[in-house]
Amino acid sequence: MALQSSGEIKISQIQSELGYASNRTNASLKSLSDGTGTFFSHVINTANAAADRPDGVAPHEMSEFYSYDHTAGVTISTSGNTGLHCSGAPGGKDMANSFATITISGGSGGCDVENFTTSGGPFGSLIFQFTTDGSTPSTSTTGTSSISQLNSALASFNSGTLKLRPGWHHNPSNKDGTGAFTFTITNASTDSSAITGNISFGGLQP
Repeated sequence: MALQSSGEIKISQIQSELGYASNRTNASLKSLSDGTGTFFSHVINTANAAADRPDGVAPHEMSEFYSYDHTAGVTISTSGNTGLHCSGAPGGKDMANSFATITISGGSGGCDVENFTTSGGPFGSLIFQFTTDGSTPSTSTTGTSSISQLNSALASFNSGTLKLRPGWHHNPSNKDGTGAFTFTITNASTDSSAITGNISFGGLQP
């Protein structure tokens, strides 16, 4: 249960939130804020927003614990994550007509594309257009990101709204280009809902 967001806050309340007995002796605001000292050893939960947790830097303030929740975890909500179909001529590229919206709060360590699989055996690779500023991601196949490039771009993305338009690059053109894909966006071992779509690039060619 999170600490209050305003008003009086006591050392005993902070101790209880951190999992210590409220009457534990030898408590100091420094030891509670940075988790160091002879009598205290804990890690401040960075799933809390920066404004809702102590920064561990002197001078330490009681108010830094406002709204702090020691058991907080990352939350990921997902919408528009199905029906992101891609199609085109053999050897071509295409972006889905729509995009997935992934909203993250309380994250840490950046985001990655995880759990990527295909069914039907299509040849080629996933490509992406994305934004984190609220704008609509482009439908252009120019300047698209690969999985590794997207992971690098999101290496410090832990909170906010990611809009992600997947696409497919069918390569080589003389191999099967039909099937489906699925993947998730993952932060701190928490996955988004599966992001899925079909692939249709003309199939086998003579």
